[in-house]
Amino acid sequence: MNRKSNSNEYELLQRRIETLKENFGFHQSSLIMQNPAEELTPKHEDMLRGLILLCHAEFENYFESVAIKLIDNAELVFNNSDITDNNLISLSKKAINELREIIKGNNGIKKDSIKKMFTPLGYSISDDFDGLLITDLDSFGTKRGAIAHTSTIGTNRQLDKMSTMSTIRKILDAIEDFENVIKSKAPLFFETPISELDLDTNSNESTLEVSLNS
Repeated sequence: MNRKSNSNEYELLQRRIETLKENFGFHQSSLIMQNPAEELTPKHEDMLRGLILLCHAEFENYFESVAIKLIDNAELVFNNSDITDNNLISLSKKAINELREIIKGNNGIKKDSIKKMFTPLGYSISDDFDGLLITDLDSFGTKRGAIAHTSTIGTNRQLDKMSTMSTIRKILDAIEDFENVIKSKAPLFFETPISELDLDTNSNESTLEVSLNS
């Protein structure tokens, strides 16, 4: 089974972001982007707002999908282990179900959302996530919230297309770096498909430790 350099989730995210930039007219070769100093027309401003909203949705879906996949993989390893302690099995199932509900109810990409989804999986916001990624996610989340909940009628605030595109690019690059952390902590994440893994239940390696640290 081949191990990929990036996850399917990341590759799908990257392609989707590029498609959105193309659809909204903000791809690198577009006339809008070839003239950095040119102000956006009202129409182009609305197009940029739409791009921000949909890119935010894709980032949110990525993090949620990754967290769910990490849970699924860890649960599969745990279920195929030799652990028979009923108390531990019950506690593990309860923790897994609670985390699934947290992810299901997630609504955002800011620090608090990322922390709620990934800290229970053994990932530290300060150690495993680049500080600039968290800053950019907070900034992008705030921008998305302002667009989604504030009317543009009667306001003169103009969006900056260049900084927006730069932030989107930086988030994608930093997510790719985060996947290297996943690779070191949960290598099964990059094995496809997980359901076909040949799990050795007689292994001397502690599958519980693998499960809790994944």
